[in-house]
Amino acid sequence: MVETHAHHCNLIELYTEGRVKMDMYMAPELVAAGDLYATVKDGALDFGFACPCYVKGFCYGASLYCDIPGGQSPREQMCWYYLGGGKELFEDLLVTAVAVHPFASTQNTSEVWIYSNKAINTIDDLKGVKMRAAGTRIDVMTKLGAAAQYMPGGEIVPNLEKGVIDAAEFASLYTTRFTGMTQVTKYAYWHPYKSTSSFWLGFLNVDIWNEFP
Repeated sequence: MVETHAHHCNLIELYTEGRVKMDMYMAPELVAAGDLYATVKDGALDFGFACPCYVKGFCYGASLYCDIPGGQSPREQMCWYYLGGGKELFEDLLVTAVAVHPFASTQNTSEVWIYSNKAINTIDDLKGVKMRAAGTRIDVMTKLGAAAQYMPGGEIVPNLEKGVIDAAEFASLYTTRFTGMTQVTKYAYWHPYKSTSSFWLGFLNVDIWNEFP
């Protein structure tokens, strides 16, 4: 993701012929990962890249554009977003609820269901499992009996190592290949309905967006 977002920053500068320049920082260099939307909303930062599920506290509907269980396939999501009114609805949701203007920047394919240090072979095995989740998956996993909680991506592996959590759901095998997730867990479970596709967003403070010609 870092390489992708850095590429987007370069493209923005290229396509605006240098009129817009972007300096990219990693969370938490400037702000904690979970506070990024609020920080851009308040104008302390101009622009951010993040997953839509991280704005769930401000706008629950935004999670529908993230890796919602049983959601659309990547192709279906792209068709709905660009041809079926999804883009306009998303912009209205985030401008109204969070005062940021969103841009779909990257699309992920299906994700790993759970990385875990406990065997999960039945629904009953989820009961009491302390796990990291995000967005609507917190609600789903809680209903299935897990003790689900949100934490930023950078805290997952250390908390798995320390035993603070037993399991985590986070991104695809490709995305997590450098995180060490598979080195600190015993099991990786794949399920096609966990997360069929999701957008990563670029989002701009709405006042700055409105200043553009």
